[in-house]
Amino acid sequence: MLMKTKKILAAACAVALFGTQGGLVAQEKADAKKIDIDARKRSVANLEQHIGDREQRLAAIAEDIIRLDSRVEGQIGKIVGRLKTIEDSTESQVRVAQTKENAIEGLRKTIDYYARKRDEIKEQLRKDTTASRETLQDEVAKFDARIDKRIGQIIDLSKSFTEHKELEKYETWTEEKWDRSDTNYRISDEWRHNRKSFRHSEAQQREIGEALAKSVERLERRTADLEEKLKSTKLSPGMRQLLEEDLAHNVALTKLRMQQLHESGSSAGRPETTPVDRDEAHGVELSLGDAAKDLREDFFAIFENYDKLNKEREQIAKLKASLEARKAWLKKNAPG
Repeated sequence: MLMKTKKILAAACAVALFGTQGGLVAQEKADAKKIDIDARKRSVANLEQHIGDREQRLAAIAEDIIRLDSRVEGQIGKIVGRLKTIEDSTESQVRVAQTKENAIEGLRKTIDYYARKRDEIKEQLRKDTTASRETLQDEVAKFDARIDKRIGQIIDLSKSFTEHKELEKYETWTEEKWDRSDTNYRISDEWRHNRKSFRHSEAQQREIGEALAKSVERLERRTADLEEKLKSTKLSPGMRQLLEEDLAHNVALTKLRMQQLHESGSSAGRPETTPVDRDEAHGVELSLGDAAKDLREDFFAIFENYDKLNKEREQIAKLKASLEARKAWLKKNAPG
């Protein structure tokens, strides 16, 4: 009997002990949960502040891009505006023409950079991306506008080269001698200069026309390819919308390039030009060389900042996704 009583007391003590420990464990879990929720609330506030800081940096980078782009556009506009109002004289030979050719080559290179960046953005649109479709489509439109502007500037410069003129090939002069008068002939400097200068004009217009014609061909092939892809019944709604947008843009761009091709071969809209002497042509050449160095620095700085902008934008998108997840957790787990 005594032994039985001891066992009952031991069991009762065990129950009391473990019951107390279970209560302590439960209380500790509750306290831990409360602490965790408080920490989560603080983390949400901290994350919101962090996102605000990143958005300020994003805005600063965007302002830098706008400022640099404005300066680049101003410099290019000034150079093109100056060059398309002058042409070579017999003194400058073809120095102005060569300067214009260098400027056209520089404009072509900017088109290549814009086109590559545009293709990168289009690829982003085809994939899952943290950037919004509206933002990316707006950037595609901006690069398209820059490309079209450069083509227009190239066409303007190509029309400002020396025109072909109907000039007398030979000039004559009379040499008086004591017993007779001799008539002498030589090729006119004006005729020689016009012929030499016009060759540059022909070469540039031919190259520009060929480049635009190839662009039209590529766009037409792209249109046919997009039309074929849209025949598929397996496309997702999002992909179908993207292809339809590409097709509409491609058709409009083809019309624009055909119009530019027509303009490049037409003499209409040729600017008034003034022949310059050798010294002025040399001055223009030096000025363009200095401006080109500044332009290259600013131009590449734009693209460096643009890469920073993309990385910052992606980082902010990830932070915002984390913020929403934390808020959702609190909504589900926080009391009240």
